[in-house]
Amino acid sequence: MSYTTGDDTVSPISQLCGVMDTLDLDAPSQTNGKEEESCSDTNTVDHSKIDTSIKYVLEDDDYNDDIAIEESYDEEEKELPPSLLSRYCSWICPSCCMRIPHTWPRTIGIIFGICFPLFGLIGISLFFGYFLAYLESPDEKVTNNDIISTQEILSLQKQLYDEITKKLPSVCSSMFILEESGELSYDNCIARNFSGLNCSEPIDVRRNKWIETHIQGVFVKGSSDKCSNINMTNLTEDRAMNINITEELIKLNVTNISTNGDDLTQYMAQCGSEALDIASQYNFQNVIKPGLAEADLTFNWIQCTAPKSKKNAGTAIKDGFNVLFNASQFRPSIQENIVRTAWEQDQQQLYCQYVEEDLKRNQTLLDSRLDALSNSYIDADGFDDRCYVNTWAGAWFWFTVMTTMGYGNTAPTSVGGRAMIFTLGFFSIVLFAGVLAKAGSIVAAIVDDFVDRSPFECLNKPWIFTIFWGILYYAWMIFIASYYQYWNEERLEDDSIDYADAYWFAYISTTTVGLGDYYLNQAVLIGFDLLVWPLMFLFGFVLLSSFLNKVAEWIYSFLPKNRATFEEKLASENAPLVPRCIKKRIPERYRKKKKKKAETEMQNEEDDSARATAQDPGH
Repeated sequence: MSYTTGDDTVSPISQLCGVMDTLDLDAPSQTNGKEEESCSDTNTVDHSKIDTSIKYVLEDDDYNDDIAIEESYDEEEKELPPSLLSRYCSWICPSCCMRIPHTWPRTIGIIFGICFPLFGLIGISLFFGYFLAYLESPDEKVTNNDIISTQEILSLQKQLYDEITKKLPSVCSSMFILEESGELSYDNCIARNFSGLNCSEPIDVRRNKWIETHIQGVFVKGSSDKCSNINMTNLTEDRAMNINITEELIKLNVTNISTNGDDLTQYMAQCGSEALDIASQYNFQNVIKPGLAEADLTFNWIQCTAPKSKKNAGTAIKDGFNVLFNASQFRPSIQENIVRTAWEQDQQQLYCQYVEEDLKRNQTLLDSRLDALSNSYIDADGFDDRCYVNTWAGAWFWFTVMTTMGYGNTAPTSVGGRAMIFTLGFFSIVLFAGVLAKAGSIVAAIVDDFVDRSPFECLNKPWIFTIFWGILYYAWMIFIASYYQYWNEERLEDDSIDYADAYWFAYISTTTVGLGDYYLNQAVLIGFDLLVWPLMFLFGFVLLSSFLNKVAEWIYSFLPKNRATFEEKLASENAPLVPRCIKKRIPERYRKKKKKKAETEMQNEEDDSARATAQDPGH
C-alpha cells in the first residue's frame, strides 16, 4: 500500500522514517560492528527493526508520562501547607491525610474552614465571658443593693408624709384648743397630770415634741414585734412624749372656747411649718443614692435563685445545656422578688442587731432605733448567698463585642472588665473578622463551583447570582425573627413583640448595627442559647458577606473593561512623588541650601577617604 502526492509515490516505511528523522528518535544500535542501515533505502530496510524501534519509543514515552504525572502529583502534595487535619491524622495514615483534602474538598472546607472556627469563637466567648462576668458581678450586686435601699427608704418617707398629711391637722387643731383653753399652763398641767408630759417645758417646746414623737413613730412602727430577743419598750417609757392629744381632749371635754378664724389659721400654718422642719431632719440622705429612685434591678452578670435551689458549677452547666430545662425561673421579675425578700430579711436582722449594740452603749431606745434603721438600710444585702456568676450572660456579651453588634443594654463598669474589653476584646474582633472572611470565601467558592458545574448557564449572570444570595439572606432573617418571637414568649412570657419588631431585631443583629431597642435579655440565657443564637447570627453574617460581594461584582460588571487597576497605575507611574507644579513653588533659597549641603557631605567623604589612604597606603 502506498500514498501518492502529485507524481511521487511515498511508501508507509518512508513516511515512518521521515517522522523518526524529524523527531530525532534513535533506534537501538547494532552491536556487531555493522553500519546502521539508512532509512532512505526503503528496499533494504529490515521491518522487524522498525517494529522494535516503534515499540521502544512508545514504551519509553508512556514511562516518561507516568513519571511526569507522579512527580507533578508529588510536587502538589509537597506544596500543600500542613493543614490542621494532616497534623491530627498523620499519626494514623500519613498518605491518607495528604489525599483527603483532594478527595473531599467541600466537606473538609465546611468542617475545618467554617464549623470548627465558628465553634472556636463560641468557646472564646465562653472563656472570656466567664471572667468578665466574674469581674462585673460585685459592682452589680452593690448597685442593686443601693437601688433597693433607696427605694425602700423613699417608700418609708412617703408613708411619713402621708401620715403627716392625714393626722397633722388634727394634732395642730387639738394643740390650739388646749393652749387657748389654758389647759397646758403649768398649774393645770400639774393638776390634770397629763400622762407622759413634762409640764415644766414651754408650750411651744411641748408642741414640737408631740409632733416629733408622731413622726418618729412612723419610722420605728412595727419594729418592736420583730426583735423578740430585745426588750423593746414603747416611746412613752423612753422619751415621755407619746401623748394622744385627742384622747386628752375627750377626757377634759373642752367645748367652751372663744377664738377667731385668723388666730386659728395663723396657728395651723405655724404648726405645719414646724412639722415640715422636723420631718426634713429624717430624710436619711446618707441612704438615698441619686438617680436610683426609678431604676430597675439588673441581672446582667449574676443569676439569683432561692437558697434551696442554689446549684454548684457542675449542675449549672449540665442544666444550661439541657434542652428541656425550664429557664423561665430566671425571669427578672422572679429574681427580683427573691432578692427583695432576702434583703428585707437581712435588713430586719441587722436592725435588731444594731439596736441591741447601741443599747449596750447606754444609748436611748429611740436614738438606737433611728441609728439602727439608717445603718441597716445601708448594710443590708440580698445577693450574698443567693446569687452566682452568670457565665452565659457574660459569654453572650462577649459575643456581641466580638461581632461588633453591641446592643448597648449593658456595659462593663469595673476597671478590670473595661481592661479586658480594651485588650482581649480587640483581639476577639480581629479574630472574628478573619474567621468570617474565610468562612464567607469558602461558602462562596462552593456555591460558585456548583453553579459552574450545573447545566443552567443563566446562573452565571451576576444579577441572577445577586438575587439568589439576597433571597437566602432575607429568608434567613425570617427564620431568626420567628425564633426570636418564640424565644421571648417562652422565656419572658412577653407577647408584646410582633413579627415586624422581631424582623427588625434580626436585621439590626445580622448587620451588626445593634441599636439596642430590641435585644436578648441576658438574665434568662442558658448554655443551649449560646449554641443556637451565635450559630444563627454567624451564618447570617456569612450570607450577608456573600450577598454584598455579589452586589459589588454586579456593580463592577457595568464598568468599562480592560482598564488598569489602581495598583497597576501606581506600579507603572514614572512621575516624581512631588508634582512639577508644586516643585516650581519651592523657594530657590531652599534648593540652593539643599545643594550646598549635599556638596559639603560629598567633600567630607572625600576628605575622610584621603586621610584613610594617607594613614594606610596599602589600603
